[in-house]
Parts: sequence; C-alpha cells; structure tokens
Amino acid sequence: MCGIAGVFKLNGGSIDPSQLEIMALAIQHRGPDDDGLYLNDSIGLAHRRLSIIDLSEAGHQPMSSADGRYWIVYNGEIYNYIELKQDLKEKGFIFQTETDTEVILAAYQLYGADCVNQFNGMWAFAIWDEKRKQLFCSRDRFGIKPFYYSILNGCFYFASELKAICAIKELDLNISNESVFLYLNHNFANYQDKTFIREIFQLEPAHSLAIDRENKRVWRYWDLATVQDIALSYSDPVDEFRFLFADSIRLRMRSDVPIGTCLSGGLDSSSIVCMTNQLLSKEKKSSLYKQETFSACFEENNIDERPFMEFVLNNTGANRNFVFPDENSLMEDLEKLIYYQDEPFVSLSIFAQWMVMKTAKNKGITVLLDGQGADEVLAGYGFHSFFWADLLREMNWSRLYGEVAPEIFSAPLQTMRRFGRMFFPRLIHNWESRTLMRPYLNKEFLQIYSQKRAENYKYSYPKILKNELYNLLDSSLSQLLRYEDRNSMAFSLEARVPFLDYRLVQFVFSLPEFYLIQKGWSKWILRQSMESILPSEIQWRKTKIGFVVPQQTWLRQTLQPFVREILNDSRFQQRHYWNGKRVLEAYEQWVSGKSDDISQMIWKIINLELWLRRFIDS
Repeated sequence: MCGIAGVFKLNGGSIDPSQLEIMALAIQHRGPDDDGLYLNDSIGLAHRRLSIIDLSEAGHQPMSSADGRYWIVYNGEIYNYIELKQDLKEKGFIFQTETDTEVILAAYQLYGADCVNQFNGMWAFAIWDEKRKQLFCSRDRFGIKPFYYSILNGCFYFASELKAICAIKELDLNISNESVFLYLNHNFANYQDKTFIREIFQLEPAHSLAIDRENKRVWRYWDLATVQDIALSYSDPVDEFRFLFADSIRLRMRSDVPIGTCLSGGLDSSSIVCMTNQLLSKEKKSSLYKQETFSACFEENNIDERPFMEFVLNNTGANRNFVFPDENSLMEDLEKLIYYQDEPFVSLSIFAQWMVMKTAKNKGITVLLDGQGADEVLAGYGFHSFFWADLLREMNWSRLYGEVAPEIFSAPLQTMRRFGRMFFPRLIHNWESRTLMRPYLNKEFLQIYSQKRAENYKYSYPKILKNELYNLLDSSLSQLLRYEDRNSMAFSLEARVPFLDYRLVQFVFSLPEFYLIQKGWSKWILRQSMESILPSEIQWRKTKIGFVVPQQTWLRQTLQPFVREILNDSRFQQRHYWNGKRVLEAYEQWVSGKSDDISQMIWKIINLELWLRRFIDS
C-alpha cells in the first residue's frame, strides 16, 4: 500500500521537480517507509512506500524493467503474485526482487494492457513506456485503490488522492457544484468519474487509461455483467463458495508485516475472523500467532455488539482490542478526519471505522482484513423485496408465499415497506430525495441543478435482484471503499477485503437468486458455508447494525454548541448552496423535539461547510 503521483508534459519540455515533491509530500501518510522520484524529460513519477511485501530496499519505487524501458509507480497488492511470478519465470523472465511490483512490470511486458486480467488484487498504477512515450494507468476491478487525474496547462497529472493535485498552486481548480448537488440531494459522495473538484476526475473501477502526446483513451477492461455463468458446473455451490472464500482470505494473509482483523459482531466480519482462525490452525500457526481483532463499541446498548463479538472471541481465542468512539474523540479528530477523507462524507458512521484503524495502528498492525463488500455481493441490505419481485414476475406463487409469509408474521411493518420497494423502488428513492433535502437548498442553486439526476443505473441483468446488486457494486460500493481507503491510509495501514475477490464475486453472480435469499434469510450461501465454523448465534443472526455511531444523540445533545456555532457563522449563512436561516430554524425545531430526525441532513451540511473551509476557502 502506497501513494503515487506523476506529471506528464503533453507538449514536451522538462518537468519541474518541485511539483512532484509537493505532490508526494501531500500523500506522505500513505507511505512513510520510503520515497522516490523518477524524472526524464517530459515525465515525472513520485512514490511514497508503505512496505508490506519484501521489506528490503529492492522494493524501492519508481521501479524500472531490466532494460530501463518501463518505469512503474504502484499502489496496492497483487495477491496471486507468487503464482504469476512462477508462470512468468517459465516464460523466460528473470526477477531481482520478491516484490509484486516487479511481477506487474513483467506481466505488462508480456501481455501489454491486458496484463490486468491476470491480477487478483487491488491496484492503482502507472507505467511509463520510454520508447513509445506513453503512460498506461489502471485501477482494480472494484475501485479499492484510488486513482485521480487531471489535464491542465498542457500536463497530465495523476495521484492517489485529490489533495496531491490540489497542492499544485499553479493549477486553476474550482469546486464542482454538480457534485455538491448530488451529495446534498442524492447522498452521492462518489459518482462515476466526477469529484468535488471540477477539473479533477477519478479513473473508474475496472478501467484503464492510456495517454501519449496525441491521444487519451479510457476503457473498461472487466464487466461483471459479461461474465458467463460458472456456478452451474459445480455439484455443490456451497462447498465451492466455502473454498473460494477461504482461498480469498489465504491470499490476503500474504504479508511480511503483522495482520489483524476487524470484528463488528456481524455475519461478515465474524466469518472472516473464524475462517482466518481455521486457516491459522491448519497451518499450525495458531499456537504461535494469536489473531488480533479490532472492534468499535458503544455504551448505547441499541448499537453495541459486544455480546455477539464475545461469541466469536470465545470460539476462536483471538485477542480483543475494543475502542469506544465518543463525542470527545470525534471533536479531537474531526479536523484530521475531514482532511484525510479528501471529500465530504454523508454520515458520521465512518468515524467508528476511523477509530478502529487508529487502534490497530497503535497496536503495531499494518494490514487489516475487513468485511467490506459482503452486503453488495450477497444481498445483505434487506433486498428481499427485489427477490420477491423476481418471483412475482415468474409467477412462482409457492416460493413467493414461502418467502413472504414468515416475514409478515415476524415483522409486518418492515414487510409492508419492502412491498413498497418491490413495486416502486425508483419512485420511492426519488421522492425521498426531493422531500428530505430540497426545502433547505437555496432556490437559485436548486433551480440550476434540480434536473441533475443520478443516471448511472444500468439494466444489465434480466433479474431485478441481480440488477440491484450489480448497480450497488458499480456505484455506492466505491463510496464505501473510498471511506475505508482514506481511513486506513491516514494511519499508514492497509485494509484488505476478502469478499471482493473477483473469483468469489463472479461465482456468486452466476448462482440462482435463492442462494442469496431463502425463507427470509439473506446471505444464505454464506450462512450455509460457515456451518461448524461460525458460532450458531452469529450464523443465524438476523439483526444487522454495522459500523454506526449515535449520530442523532451527538448532534442533538452533546454537540449542540458546536453545531450552533457553525450554523450561526456568517460564512455558513452566506453560502449559495442552502438557505442558512431555514437550516438553523430546522435544527432548533429538531433539538426542541418539535420535528422528526434530521441528523443526516444536518451532518451533510455541516460536513460540507467544514470541507469548504478546509479545502476551498483557504
């Protein structure tokens, strides 16, 4: 895990090394172990290294091929690098290091841009071809690692974070009002290739980019919707899922530095902890190495999951590391959190994750396994209604009854809401967007951008459930992964996500939907595959809490002075995005108990205001 940056002068001429140094300095937290620059005529590459694989100086970047033609800066991990390296050796390649960076370079020499199809991992890299004077850039299939770029003043700039490009004072950069609107009105903090800076773009997940002095080309190299069904060839999909899940964790345990695991007490993180424990036992490492788990806990019983964590900890014997995020720790770290996140975020819930990462780093951990992506892959967000809609379209009445009946008796109100989502999913979403936020937006701002809609919904599958999951993977998952990348890298820590092994995702998406939802149980295939591995109290747990904080209590009670100070500030009142007076009145109504919960709206506006002060006003 590292930080990368670079400048390519499209019109020729030499690179100003001070620009590269400024960019590298802005992302030094991503790689405190080493730094390097490569300058040659019109290309400049910068790297900040966090040593994970091969801790020796041989892993120094920028790294070149043996003949000096290719130069690479790379952020991420290629988990199958050992197998790829052996294959490349058989094809005549000679290696000088034990790094996966050198494997990427060799694969590019052999396969060209198609090399990315060989990789199982997370990555963002740029490879300079000195002979062709071309820069090739790529980002992993799910966008786990970030890649930003901009073309300004005849130069192509790229970096791991926005702040690295923004650090160049000569660039004329402006806020994207469209992104602000999508954030405020649609809860999008990450949308397609857009960012909150109008002139800076992100390379989207599963995309590559090639640029020389004449042309720039961006293309998608992998699309889940085009992958052929592969699960039909397996006699027992549950066994195959278990194998793929275990193998994904096995690969992500490859490291030359200490590894830990996140534990929330939910199904996903508990499955990772228990499967990791089983793998350690098989390799006879459990007696030598005790798994370190890290958890966010709260005094509020309705969101505290320690009783469920205890089931897992007692089952595995893993070490526990509990952290208790509260209002005081939030106020201590809020300025840093906003800075390291780079862009606004829609909820304070990511602060719990921030504190987990901070605790892990203080414990000496450098790599942390996390359950991100399981909800999007395995239908964990209460997607029953979409499955019901598929059954209704197929007129599969017996199965529809078998799915709906238990839900009606156990949770009638929740079932009615799911019926509403089943028949009017897009309508309900659009209605909520219009009614919840728009009354507080500035009329002129709203008039200009009210026609801007989140138009990235794709109809790639005939089944409604698969379509919804596909769109989550292709859109909102990137937002969650951005939060995790910035939270982890703020502490020079690498987060790895076993549920986003592309082999596992492809396999799940080729299964019939009843392997995801069955008789009211979501993530059915995961629950079945963890039989005898996971405590039954977790395996068949229905309630889901996730990474949350008592946001409503904090904003309404203990943080009142902080909120009021911001809302009364003249800078806030004069912003052209919202009606400051109306927002302040709404907050006072809510605090006094005269209105429904508006904590989400209040936080989004406050966060944007603080971000504007930190990155735009200054």
